[in-house]
This record gives sequence, structure tokens and C-alpha cells, in this order.
Amino acid sequence: MPHFNEEEAAVEQFLAAFNFSDKVDVETVRKGLFSQRQLSDVNASRDYVDQFIKKCERRDPTGVKPLKKRVDAVMNESEQMTLMMDFLVRCRQAHLFHNPGGSATPSIGSSSNTTTPSVQSSPFQRRSASRTRVLSTLTGEPSLTNESTRSRANSSFTSYDNRMIGVERQRPKSPYRMATNSVIPSTRVTPLTASNHLFATNQTFTTPTNHPTGYLRNRDDSPSAYLQHRATPTHTMFTPQPPTDASIRSQQSSVKTTTPLHARIGSAITHPESHVCECLLSALLGMETRLFRPIHRKMSITSTASLSTSHAAVAQRVLCVANLYLLLSYREPNQPAEGSVSSALLASIRFVLGDYTVDIDGLRRQKNLKMHQILPLIDKWHVHLELLAKAHRLRNIDQLELLEALYMLHCSYSFDDDRRRVLDKILEYTMGVFCNQMMDWMTNGETPPEKWMIRKDATQGIALRKVPVFMSDVDARILLEIGKSLPRIESASDEDLAAVDKATTVVRSALNCQVIFRRELTPLLRILRDVVCGIVMRQVLTTGRLKEHVRKATSFFLLDDPRFTITLFNIIKDASYGMPVGKVSLSRQQVSGALASALEATTASGQSENEQKRDKLKFKLDVLTSLDGTPTVSPKMDFVRPLRPKYEPTMEIMKPIFAACDNEYESIFHVIWAIDLALLSSHEASAHLPAMKRFVQKVYCLRENTWCLINMLSHTFLLLNASLSRVRSLISMQAAHHLSRFVAAIDEKCDDVDDVIAEHRKFVLRLCVVVFVRNNDRIETELSNLLLLAFDVQKVVEEVWRVWNEVIETTKDDENVRKARVAEMCQKRIVEVRLLYDKANKTQKNLTELLDHQIAFGNEALLE
Repeated sequence: MPHFNEEEAAVEQFLAAFNFSDKVDVETVRKGLFSQRQLSDVNASRDYVDQFIKKCERRDPTGVKPLKKRVDAVMNESEQMTLMMDFLVRCRQAHLFHNPGGSATPSIGSSSNTTTPSVQSSPFQRRSASRTRVLSTLTGEPSLTNESTRSRANSSFTSYDNRMIGVERQRPKSPYRMATNSVIPSTRVTPLTASNHLFATNQTFTTPTNHPTGYLRNRDDSPSAYLQHRATPTHTMFTPQPPTDASIRSQQSSVKTTTPLHARIGSAITHPESHVCECLLSALLGMETRLFRPIHRKMSITSTASLSTSHAAVAQRVLCVANLYLLLSYREPNQPAEGSVSSALLASIRFVLGDYTVDIDGLRRQKNLKMHQILPLIDKWHVHLELLAKAHRLRNIDQLELLEALYMLHCSYSFDDDRRRVLDKILEYTMGVFCNQMMDWMTNGETPPEKWMIRKDATQGIALRKVPVFMSDVDARILLEIGKSLPRIESASDEDLAAVDKATTVVRSALNCQVIFRRELTPLLRILRDVVCGIVMRQVLTTGRLKEHVRKATSFFLLDDPRFTITLFNIIKDASYGMPVGKVSLSRQQVSGALASALEATTASGQSENEQKRDKLKFKLDVLTSLDGTPTVSPKMDFVRPLRPKYEPTMEIMKPIFAACDNEYESIFHVIWAIDLALLSSHEASAHLPAMKRFVQKVYCLRENTWCLINMLSHTFLLLNASLSRVRSLISMQAAHHLSRFVAAIDEKCDDVDDVIAEHRKFVLRLCVVVFVRNNDRIETELSNLLLLAFDVQKVVEEVWRVWNEVIETTKDDENVRKARVAEMCQKRIVEVRLLYDKANKTQKNLTELLDHQIAFGNEALLE
């Protein structure tokens, strides 16, 4: 038919193009290809090819991987390549690429007695043996299927044959392999016998026969063997033999074969399992054997080792454990310093490796071991060594970060008892170093040279650098308090030092890593903290008289004693040689002398000399921070800068308490001194107005011009003094309240000197808020304006008083001239006084509103 003729012509053209015309039958190929349904859908074609690849992968998982990659790469190029691969797969399924060997009339699917092995067989030519053929190979019975003559072109067998060809060429000739005729046989052989030196039979086969002599001749072609067979007949000589083919697997079922199993399945002679186990155990300890050799701290299988497929797979898995052992047991040239956490980590790893060596060496002493006897222990140590490797990779990081990483690793495996025991041993070593570091800090106040949780430097002193994850903030703070309090107990009594030694012994005996993990470190550290800090606080409160110093300093800086304020004012006024206070620059000696005289006048009360010596507080007043003179008057409140006091107790343990607040105390003193100075100077200046008023009342003619000026000045002083007095009383009341809170906090909250310093700083910051230095910008501005206004009014009064005395003294005889000059003076000053009065009235109003608002609603800064 024309349709068939066209199909045959197409097949002939295709076979001629690929040089298959003399190997395949055209009619068979036409039926195999054109009978199938051709797909034009690209996705369906891809699925068809993928199914074929999966089928090949099930037969040979290892050998199909390169084919799968190449096929995927080709199909990804274009849609035409996908369709082409679909066509090639269908050709393969039609047995187009199957080469059965030297048959007279080759055809698709035909069988032959001899097959030709392909050294580089294509994946399309691979045919895996069926289950029945494998069974016949293992038992020696003939196969019941008609496919027993197929080529054993499986990829694993083919690769083994190719490998053994090269090995055979390199091996020396053995007397067991030498034959009388060394000529390579020209007869085609099967892949099972080709290049395989392990078989006892020759690599030459002829057509099988049922005759016993012919059968024996097939087994051995030598004449001596034939004569020996004739001389000694066997019991199977006249037994009918079943028909067989040329395959070595079709042995006669009635005769028990003497061919070993490895020869029948085509594998090399492998080492026995006991020998492999012995070499594996030696390799786990890093020793070189016949089968395994360490190269660059990695254990590998030697090139001369003959292992079965299963033994090789197990060996690869076991050698991973050996490589971990070689990595962990290697001693690096640059070892960490002794006593560091890194050195403790390496020591703990070596300890665990000692247990590993004992277990493996115990297995090596046993004989005839099997894989199932050694693998459970190896798997167990594989898990342990992997944990050790994770910890070993952390050895070069900072010490504190290393401890944190090990602690997190321990927490992540807390649910697994087997793994946790290994990590417990590591943390026992590393945390032991950390516990020793803590004891050095709590007994000597020394920190490790590396970055630790506590740092010591000249600028910031002693402070916490970082709190590790395995400690709480409370533990870190207690640890810091103990180390900082140690230098302060040097002057303690023998009884106190003995109590410290006893508490240190208790803490040292109970401190370990388990206490840290169970979060029981806080009560243990408090034992030593209570003893050490208790001794320090007893020295501060009893010997140092802290509360008395606080009250004295507060009275000094807040000018609570009016005798001290008045004495200081008079001394500074005398030192100014009649000039207004704040208008002259005083020397350091003058200011120090003024403060010392005022302080002496204040403390010299009705007490006796012995009582004064007993109750006297030892402190110094450093009034200037430099050796230069005091500054002159400048805007705002700089007119009070001549006094820069500094309270410093003579006892060393008390100095840090007040030194932390020197600047704040100075600012507080300047505000209080400015208010008191304005009140005292205003009182002194306003004393001239009553004398002027009495003179005007006597001389009636002067009332017309001077009465208004005097009344306006008097009213201005009234506004200024009333506002300043209200501010001063408000400051005194709030300062007394916060002082009582601070004294109570010393007894209730303070455990060491640092707590006293912190509470003292809070008290001083509250005082800064009370005196409007901090968080009260508007009140501070209005107060500064009021103080400047008070000194301006005093200046005007002093000038009016000077001119008034001059006019009265020079115009005693002429009343008219006196009246004229007084009127002229009043006309010059009335406008200035009126402006000052308006400013005072406005400032007083604003300040009163701000104070009322603060009294009613409070100040948020006082809540800190």
C-alpha cells in the first residue's frame, strides 16, 4: 500500500542516515515507530521523556544521573529539542538502538548465544537483569525466561569490567592465571567473563552439547584433562543433561557448582567483614592500615583496597567519624594562653576524646567482629564528635562570647540526655575558668586581660561592660559591688577581715557551673556581698559620719544657717572696700578666708572646747577650681561667681560621695547665694529711705518733688523683697523635704558606697530642680530678671542717697537753692524709677503665676 511504502521509505532514509541499515529490519522498525501515537504537545513530550528517565533511574540510580542532566539541558534549549528527545525515546522503546551482536539476520528483539560487550555503552542500550536471572545466578539454576541470553550491559557491571581491565594490566602475572596458550581467544565472550580474572573457567566458550566428553571439553580444552576424564568416569557421565545456552549463568541444575558466589555474580574477591571492621576501628583512632590511610588529616580508602559495595558505603560513613577525630585531636601550633576559656575548651575536648579512645580500643581487642556489632557504638560517638566539632569551631572568638555560645548550645540540647552529658563536661571545664575569674574579682578585685563582663579604665573607672546570657542583671550588679568594695576594707579590723575570709571560703566551695545554670547564683553572691559591703557601710555611717556630713554640706550649700550667710556677707563687703558686692574681683585667699571665717563663726556656738573638738567634722572647702582671681560682674547671675565652694571630707572613703556632685552643688549655691545676697543688699540699701522720708516730713517745701520718688522706691523694694522671700522660703521647704528622703534612703536602700553615691546624686538633682537650675527655664529667667532688677534699684537708691547728702550739706543756708537742686535730682530719677517699678511689678506678677502653677501641679522632674 502507498501508505506503508511511504513509511518504509522514511524508515530506510532514517536508518541510512544513522548507519543502521545493515543492523535492523525496516519492517520491524516501521511497526515499532508508526504504530505508536506521536505527540505534538511539548509538555506531554517532556512528561513522556521524564517517565522514561525515571524508569532508567529505578534500574540504575547512579549511572542515570549524568544522562538526566544532559537530557534536561537539551530539552531546555528549545521546543524542537524536546520533541526530538521524545522521538529518540520512542526509538529506544522500539529497540532501534539495541545491538544483539554478530547475528546473521539482525532484528529488533532477537536473541543470540553470544553477545559483544560494549566498552562505552550508551544509556539507551542498558538492559538490567530481571529478578529471575539474578536468582539463577545466585542458585546456579537455569532461568525460566527466554531473556537469559541478553547482554549484561548494566551500568554497574560495565563500569566494574572497565575498571578491572585497567587493574589487570597493572598487576603482575600470577601462576594461577598463566595458561599454556597466552593468545587472546578470538571467540566473542560475554561481559561477565571478559576482563575478569577471578573465574576458574577459561574465557572461551563453544556451542554446548549434551555429550559428557563434549561438556568436559568445554570446561577444559587440554588433552590431559580429556584423558583423565576417560580414565575416571563421573557419576554424571551418562546422565541426561538439560539443554543450556552459552551464558555462564545457565549451569546445570542437577550438578552442584563449585564456582564461588563472587565469580558467579561478577564481583572481585573482597576483604572479609572481620578484617574490614578491624581496619575501620584502627582508622577511627587515626592509624594507617592496608585499607585506609590518613592524608592531610583526612582518612581515605586506599587504591588497593577491595571492598564490596555495602562495605564501601559503610566505610565512607565511618570515615566521617575518623575525620572528626583527626580534626579534634590535632594540636595547633598557636595554643591559647593557659587559664583561658579557650584552653579549657580544648582540654575538655581532649578529655572526651579519651573516653572515645577507650571505647574504640575496647572493640579492637575483640575478634571476628561484624558490622552490626561496631556500628551502634560508632553512631553514638558520631553524634558526640559532631557536638565537639561545633564547640571546637568556636575556640577563636572572645572569651565571654565563647561562654555564651557554649551555653546556648547546651540549652538547645537540654532535652537530649546523651548529648547533654557531653556538653556538661565541656561547660564544667569552661565555666570552671569563669568561676575562677569571678573569685579573683571578688577576692582581689582583678579582671582578666581579655574582654570580660567588667571593665576597668582610668576615665570611666569600674563599670559593667556586658552581662552574659547565663547571668541575671542582679547577679552582675552584686558581683560589681563586691569587687568595688574590696579596696575600701583595707583599714577594717581583724574581726571584719576574718568574717570576709570565712564568707569567701563558703562562696568558693559552692561556686560551680551547675549553680549558674540553676539560677542559684544570687543567694550565694549575697553572702559575700552582705559581709564586704556591710563592713564598708559601717565605716561610712559610723566612722565617716555620713549623715552629719550630708546635713553639714546641705546647710553650707543651701545657706540654711543665717549666721553663716550674714557673716559671709559682711566679710565680703569689707573685702570690697565699700564697693558694691559683685563689682570687685577678689583673690583666692580673700574668698577662702571669707568662707573659713563665716564657717568658724557659725560653728562657734555655746559648746565647750572639748565638745567642739569631739563633734567637729573634718572637711575642706576648696572655693576655686583655678588659681586665677574671681570674675567680675557679667550679665544674668554671674555677679555671684566669686564664691565657688567645694565640700570635701578628709576621710578617703567619703570623698567619692561628694566629689560626684561638685558641679551641681556649685550651681545650687550660686542660686541661693544670689537670692540671699539680693535680700541682704536690698535691706541695707532700703535703710536710706526712712532717713530721707523723716527729713522731708520736717521740711515741708521738699515734699512736692521728693515724696513721689521716695514712695515709688519704697514700693519697688517691697515688691522685690516679697518675691525673693517667697522664692527663698519655697526652696527651703522643698530642700528640707528631699533631705529627709535622702537620709531615709541611706538606711533603707544603700548596700554599698555606690548605692550611697547614686542616692546622693538623685538628691542633688532634685535640689537642682527645686532651685530652678534644671527643668525650670521660665522660672529661672524670671528669677534672674528679678535679681538684676533688685541690684539696679539698689544702685539708684545709692546714687539718690549720695546726691541727697551732698545737697543737704552744701545748701544749709539757702532754702531756695536746696529746693531747686532737690527738684532737679528728682526730675532726673523719677522716669528711671518709674521704669524700674513697672519692670518689678511685671516680673513679680509673672514669677508669682509660675510659682503658683508649680505648687498646684508639681514638677515632673521631681518624680525621676
